[in-house]
Amino acid sequence: RRNKMADEIKKDSILTEAKMVDGESVTACLVRNYALNLTRPVSQLPGGTENAAWVIESNEGKWIAKIFGSGEGPVERIEEEAMLYRFLNSHGIHAPEIFPNKSGQDLSPLETRDQTLQLMLMKYEQLTMCSPVTIAREELEKIARETAKMHKVLVGYPQADSLKKETRASIAKGATFEALVNSGYKGTFTPEQLQRIKETNDRMENYLESHSPPESLTKTVIHADLSLEHAQLLSDGEVYFFDFSDRVWGSVAQELGTFLTVLFQWEDKPLERWEELRSWVLSGYQSESGLTEEDLLAINYFILSRILGACKYLIDLTRNSPNETITSWVKWGYQLGEHLVSVGLSL
Repeated sequence: RRNKMADEIKKDSILTEAKMVDGESVTACLVRNYALNLTRPVSQLPGGTENAAWVIESNEGKWIAKIFGSGEGPVERIEEEAMLYRFLNSHGIHAPEIFPNKSGQDLSPLETRDQTLQLMLMKYEQLTMCSPVTIAREELEKIARETAKMHKVLVGYPQADSLKKETRASIAKGATFEALVNSGYKGTFTPEQLQRIKETNDRMENYLESHSPPESLTKTVIHADLSLEHAQLLSDGEVYFFDFSDRVWGSVAQELGTFLTVLFQWEDKPLERWEELRSWVLSGYQSESGLTEEDLLAINYFILSRILGACKYLIDLTRNSPNETITSWVKWGYQLGEHLVSVGLSL
């Protein structure tokens, strides 16, 4: 679904610089910067909104060339992402393995039009992405358990102090619903549905306004965009984490809130299935690392915050050209929000 969503966004919005790079430019960058002999033409992978990824086949094996959009920040931040991957791998957490260029650097400049983007070459992995509808309990508990291990490891990450700190409820009150009714998405919902969304939106915002979590939550370096898309299974069944572009120093409750939100919004499913998935996530995580009562109570806060933030982001990206995928993402987000506020946001 995320790949489909990215394709819809790609059709209906201005392409990022990374998405506009062609195969000829990628090949030229590789030939210039890496000790590789390409055995097949490079091919672009689907998905992604800000960055782009290409499959590279060479005499040194198969690789992924990731091209970072300018929105990823300065070169130093992208270089630090490579440092993070090395740190995780050295501590038993599976993450991308970087292939250095001829100069021993993790990044190579890729010239495009009026600016220079950065290319990172990573080892290709045969991955399996699980689906929230079909994932088995042992698979989801393992992903949650490995997430807890990753969090414990990242407490000691040497560059943690340089990372951004998590932000809370930064969206202005009413902004998400206002974006909806002032976009082409308004016509995809009936008046009755819009009224129900408005009532749910108000209740969600009221909860966020009155239940800001304490500063004493358990904190570490978090992925901050954790989903089954970014926590896939290697061929041996081990969990592989990647795409840490949104990483921050934040609370584990935020990480779990994000993960649980996407488990529902990813595809259509009964709320009972989501409750089952939530119980597996919390069981798996706590089998490796305990959560305080404050952590557990804060998860729902971060779920609601994530719903509002993600819906506004996606609506704004495609506001004049609504599509079915993002309409569903918005509908399911508010469905989950309504469920949580209706049951009193208990765990």
